[in-house]
Amino acid sequence: MKNRPLLIILFSVILLLSVSSCKKNIEDKINGTWIKANVEDIDSGEFDKWRFDDGYIYIVHYKTTGSHIDTISYSFGEYVIKTTHFKRILSVTKSSGPIVGDWRIDKLNKKYLIIYRDIYIDYLEFTKE
Repeated sequence: MKNRPLLIILFSVILLLSVSSCKKNIEDKINGTWIKANVEDIDSGEFDKWRFDDGYIYIVHYKTTGSHIDTISYSFGEYVIKTTHFKRILSVTKSSGPIVGDWRIDKLNKKYLIIYRDIYIDYLEFTKE
């Protein structure tokens, strides 16, 4: 019985360390440039590149014409990673484009990123550049 408060404190410290290390691991994996798949029309010749860089996000929209690639638009913003109740959330807090909000990270590894949000029924798939 004397050890019970000590065990509670020890468990709390372990839980806190595991959550913070998980968040750091997600930030390390998401940093870099990702190419968004155009799942609605794969032959459109248009694609986006999203670059995550330590809390900042840069998005460039491209269109290909033959062998030429044109930049059509770009936007930028800020994001934070949230981890709650075994959910991983990419929260875009500011943006010059329409991506502000919480995106649930469905899949994240060295090659693939899949995020979605229920509010607008947005489902985005990316491959690492």
